[in-house]
Amino acid sequence: MSSRTLLPAFALLLAPATAQAEWKPVEEIKTYSISGKTGLELYESIGEHGPAIGKGKIRTVAHTSFSLKWSRDYQPEGTSCRLVSAKPFLTITYTLPKPKGKLPPETREVWDHFITGITAHEKVHGQQIMEMVERIIATTVGATVETIPAVR
Repeated sequence: MSSRTLLPAFALLLAPATAQAEWKPVEEIKTYSISGKTGLELYESIGEHGPAIGKGKIRTVAHTSFSLKWSRDYQPEGTSCRLVSAKPFLTITYTLPKPKGKLPPETREVWDHFITGITAHEKVHGQQIMEMVERIIATTVGATVETIPAVR
């Protein structure tokens, strides 16, 4: 195989990496304080202190939110404008409960299992947010819009 044959194939392999800058989200964990020595006391404290969401400000055990900003490169093409690249700056924040003080050993074991499951659940939301950003990139990069003439 000649270098002329390999060059186009090599260029195709590099195209996705060079056409669209790599990005990685920032993931943050924010906690809110709860109190109690038993599972029931901890859960009641979650009900009193958990994040309030929605119109009714219903309290929940945990919450995932995000902030999304973009760096975009628009290039003129004749009488139109093309989005040639878009780099997201994504911060995902997981809000989780955290007990104040030391828990009794039997409660600590149950708590560790509980918070591991809650964290894994919230990470699913984080993954969905990352997939949404990837779909935005895939849908919009390369899009062309006809230039609107200046109004005088």
